[in-house]
Amino acid sequence: MEQLDSVEGHIPRLAQAIRGSSFFKSNIRHVTIDEAHCTQTDGQPKHGRKAFRPSYGKFHSFRLNLPQSCTVLALSATLPPYILDALPRSLRLSPGYKIIQISVNRPNISYASHPIIKNITTYANINFMIPADFHPPMVIPSTLCFIDGKKEVAAASRHVDALLPPQLRDQGIVLHYHSDMTPDYLEQAYEAFSDGRCRVLIATRGAAMVRNLDSSISHLIILRKGVDFPGVKLVVQFGIPQDKCEELQRVGRAGRSTTDNALYILLYEPWVLDVTLPESSEADPDRPVICSTKKYPTKQERTGVAMVKSVQCKLCTRKYNAGHTNDTAPDALDFTGLFCCDKPGCGGHDPSGFGSIVSQFLCRPLLTVLPIPVKATPKRKPPTKRRLKSDQLPIKNLIGAWRSETHAQDPCRSVRSVSWLIDDAQIKSLITVHPASIRSPIDIKNTLEETDEWYRTNAFAIFDIIQDYDTKHPIPLPKPRKRQRQQKENVPPSPLPPDPPPRLFIRIPARQPRPQPRPITQSSVIAPLQSINL
Repeated sequence: MEQLDSVEGHIPRLAQAIRGSSFFKSNIRHVTIDEAHCTQTDGQPKHGRKAFRPSYGKFHSFRLNLPQSCTVLALSATLPPYILDALPRSLRLSPGYKIIQISVNRPNISYASHPIIKNITTYANINFMIPADFHPPMVIPSTLCFIDGKKEVAAASRHVDALLPPQLRDQGIVLHYHSDMTPDYLEQAYEAFSDGRCRVLIATRGAAMVRNLDSSISHLIILRKGVDFPGVKLVVQFGIPQDKCEELQRVGRAGRSTTDNALYILLYEPWVLDVTLPESSEADPDRPVICSTKKYPTKQERTGVAMVKSVQCKLCTRKYNAGHTNDTAPDALDFTGLFCCDKPGCGGHDPSGFGSIVSQFLCRPLLTVLPIPVKATPKRKPPTKRRLKSDQLPIKNLIGAWRSETHAQDPCRSVRSVSWLIDDAQIKSLITVHPASIRSPIDIKNTLEETDEWYRTNAFAIFDIIQDYDTKHPIPLPKPRKRQRQQKENVPPSPLPPDPPPRLFIRIPARQPRPQPRPITQSSVIAPLQSINL
């Protein structure tokens, strides 16, 4: 449709040929419109919001330039009654047009739903895409996951890829896909997922219908018109879609081979079950629950009534989809898979064994509670590798004084500035280096990445300045850390020590003074001698 309308003031070649060449227009016999429902869902303003693809709603102006004998064929797998009624007017179909309706039921697809734990950014909800102990030759089922949001698609892709063993990460097993990617990447991702090299593709709505267009001033490049991935066994919708037509388009990506069973699982936000639905919405069942006029309405305000009702109701999902699209074919409710859906009102499965049946498609059980995060051990802060700030300014002044003095003595100073010696940026980087990293002039040369000539001329003088300063101002050693006493918990207090025994006092008699010796005289010596002679 973009090639039929002006894009950024440029009219594509096809539109120019239709508007300007009568011969070209006269040779157009038939026009086929695929995904015709987009003319209403994306081409028209709805509920106070601008059209997503305005050119989709301008087919009537293109139809006026075609011959009256030209036939128009509109195709779509999702045409609810309210869109089918508006389609003839928007496409300017001639009176007496015919409607051929067949069932779009895919009997080999089973339906399931599960609430998201916490919120849409909790990507642990989609861990079931990768086995817990994955290793070759184990096979990951071909999985297509839809998420509304380009940033969320990239984040979810990184999360799922991190579940693989380290040697298998970033090998293209998990890829993401949205319209902001380059054409080459989108083509490679499409081919990798189609041939089985990529096992998990996480995409936006562009992978479900015609979406990816890259426009420029001179031309338009159509990247992919319709996406048909064979062999997809699991389609995951992470977050409730905006309307039922969007969901049915994504369901159709699963089980393209009618011989293989497939599963579609909807992971919806917890708030969906708390929404109060209006009494009737038959005129437009996809209208938002809350008609907001905000420029950027919330997801609760954008989600359609039919989408919320399909989650809340207990009716069979296949039967609800048939009623939404007015599918009255005899085979509209047939299923050939392991079960029909997980609704209590559906008789197509045994509720007691539903979990084991779903596990045949999933690599892990669905998330029911958040895993307890492992608290990481805080890392010790590494020691500083820079010079103290209090020492940086003095060294800067010393080097600056040396630079000025040396430049004043240079005979060629008129043609060589002071930056020839050392510039301010080099001084700033040099004074921040830790003193232990400057042990010789060669360290200064390596730090500043200077030449050998500069090293022989200036490095030694600068090294002497720094060395002299560090000698006069040594770095203080860090104070030893005090060992913190560990407080003992639930330890009874120690009993008081017993009283000491009474002290015994023994009276000791006073020491008698020593008698003084009698002085020796001559008479005392002669008298004993005389008695001996007698």
